[in-house]
Amino acid sequence: MRQPQVGADGNTIGGLPNTNMLVPLGTYLGWNVRKAGFSEGDSCDLTGAFVPFFRTLAKRQAANSLVSRRLLLPEDATFLINQANAAVVP
Repeated sequence: MRQPQVGADGNTIGGLPNTNMLVPLGTYLGWNVRKAGFSEGDSCDLTGAFVPFFRTLAKRQAANSLVSRRLLLPEDATFLINQANAAVVP
């Protein structure tokens, strides 16, 4: 069976990069496992999962790199940077 390759953070490698993958806030999964109460432990293939990392004060400026590579519009970069900065908790 073929599986997608993953990086050090456990996120899938491939395709065009985006800020969620360049400076991830957690591991993004394309699958999930059912919790207790209904078919516990069975695969829930249509719903992905997000496992957050511990929060840090690191600036999430990967958007600027994508702008310089012409993969992201400057106004979208500003939005993403503001969104990421608002999510950082000391």
